[in-house]
Amino acid sequence: MPSSPRDAAGLLRTAIRDDNPVMFLEHKALYVTKGEVPDEPDFAIPFGEAHVVRSGKDVTVIATHLYVEKALNVAKTLASAGVDVEVIDPRTIVPFDKDTILSSIKKTGRAVVVHEAHKIGGVGAEIAATIMEDGFKYLDARLPDWEPNTARFRST
Repeated sequence: MPSSPRDAAGLLRTAIRDDNPVMFLEHKALYVTKGEVPDEPDFAIPFGEAHVVRSGKDVTVIATHLYVEKALNVAKTLASAGVDVEVIDPRTIVPFDKDTILSSIKKTGRAVVVHEAHKIGGVGAEIAATIMEDGFKYLDARLPDWEPNTARFRST
């Protein structure tokens, strides 16, 4: 699931060279995206290596395809408010680089998953499930108080 022209070129080359079946997912809104692509014929991006697009210390945002750029824009806005956001692009779902994501969550203590998919069975749900199964112990953000039978959190 590339989020940039560079990633699309590198991941597609890896897919073509792989002897196994590969499903290559791309967001149609990225077709108009411009960016640098290495001209080397051997350039490829290995499957299973997430990309830490932006380093941060306060919160980890895991974003896929089109939403990586949106997450970077939000991170820039939050930086002006003193919140340092780490943005991670998994780039591949299978194999999934959970080590990079868990390492980031261990550092920040917080995780946000940003994706465009179905609520059930979508990529974001799988990422969130992985975080809950293997990284819950690293999450240290206090949960807000929920007001029962309303759609609001109480501010405390």
